[in-house]
Amino acid sequence: MSEETQTDPRMLLAIVTGPDSDSVESALLKSDYPFAKLPSVGGLLRERSVTFLIGCPQKETDRLREMLQEVAGRRIAYVSPVLDNLPVGSLIPTEVQIGGVTILDLKIEHYEEIG
Repeated sequence: MSEETQTDPRMLLAIVTGPDSDSVESALLKSDYPFAKLPSVGGLLRERSVTFLIGCPQKETDRLREMLQEVAGRRIAYVSPVLDNLPVGSLIPTEVQIGGVTILDLKIEHYEEIG
């Protein structure tokens, strides 16, 4: 890390849905931010999610948030619900929101590299 990034380091925890995790990982690899990836399961529907631990200097947190929003932000999708007792031709697609990212911004007061 450079001198400037050592004086005010931040860690962003970005929790994304499983399907968005590959896109987020690719974007982070291109941007050269150091990160770790932790798979998890949770939420109301017990859906697969991934938590990214991302290191960056404070002055770059806004740029990083915007990148995460572009790659994994909420969007509209249409699904056809499976309903019992309906003929196959009468399914009506329903609008749902998918994706999204939850971001926690943590100030790092101290860290050590051991080894």
